[in-house]
Amino acid sequence: MSTRSPYNDRNKIEQKGKTRKSAAASKPKRGAGVSASSAPSKKKPTKKSMWHRRPASGPVAPQVQSPEMKRLRRIWWILWGSSLGVALVAVFIGQFAKTNPSLQVVYTVLLGLWAASFAGVIYLEIGPIRKARRAALEEAKLPKGKKGKAAKADAAKAAAMDAVDAASAADEAAGKDEDA
Repeated sequence: MSTRSPYNDRNKIEQKGKTRKSAAASKPKRGAGVSASSAPSKKKPTKKSMWHRRPASGPVAPQVQSPEMKRLRRIWWILWGSSLGVALVAVFIGQFAKTNPSLQVVYTVLLGLWAASFAGVIYLEIGPIRKARRAALEEAKLPKGKKGKAAKADAAKAAAMDAVDAASAADEAAGKDEDA
């Protein structure tokens, strides 16, 4: 028998107690917009992932370019372009090197040139360019201990002191004019 059937024993009037039609009727009643628990809900902090990073919280370091960095980058681009060009030529010649043994030597030499130029690209990126970038950033930074709000406060104090000095100099000049 179904739950709504009048022949079901729990739906008969003479039976004592409450008859429930569904489990939803046993849930506590609450008003619209009222939360289920009295304690405030706590949001779980989002896990930092390598793929879903939050925006940087502090200021981004300035991109400074020193003449040394520009020279190294120019060499880096030349090596990168030559590496790409040699690789394309090597792939083209490699198609014919399988049948012609004289092209096999040229193909091997081109692969060596490609490896050397690509190794030069990686060496420049990992070594000298990073060192030059660090040196340029250190030159651009404020002195240690003078960052952010502290630097602004020191600049404001210096400006106030200059204003006080200018006012006292003007008062002295005015006092000398009165004596004469």
